[in-house]
Amino acid sequence: MLVCAGAVSLFDVIVVASTGAWGALALLVALNGAGRSVAMRAAELFGRRRVLAGVFGSLALGQVLLAVAVQNAAAGTVMPGPSVGTPLLWLGAVAAGLGGGAFYPLLASLVRELFGTERATEIHAVVYSAKAVAGVVAVSLAVTALTAPGGALLAAAALAALPALATPRLRIPGLPVTIPL
Repeated sequence: MLVCAGAVSLFDVIVVASTGAWGALALLVALNGAGRSVAMRAAELFGRRRVLAGVFGSLALGQVLLAVAVQNAAAGTVMPGPSVGTPLLWLGAVAAGLGGGAFYPLLASLVRELFGTERATEIHAVVYSAKAVAGVVAVSLAVTALTAPGGALLAAAALAALPALATPRLRIPGLPVTIPL
């Protein structure tokens, strides 16, 4: 989950920066940070799994919106060169920004809930090692985006959707699925 979402989150910064829409990039980065505290508060009200699935869904939606914005720019429906960006680019930056940072603290707290605090050190080592793998995947997406930006963004959308679909299935290890959480 962390590899998929982390790669997409890093890739989004590259994509939005490449458009030259610096305001949209600033918004993406600001929401990436602000989304963390908002998501943790929402998780207290609605539950971590629900909010985490929503965060991953927002990240995936952001990829689709960015893909359409980039394809429109490539097709010439938007003036080329540095600009303030299109409404779709801004909406994509908002959705990707909200989803792009919020999953880190949610996953960390969910890992503590599912596996307990006794193994927190080794579990967090695995969680943060996933960030390194995410960086490699993000670079692969960026290289792909050089020749097929829309395809790379749709691949990123699929990478973000996978954890969104998997989140509701998370369970405490060793408990039968029939026991409600």
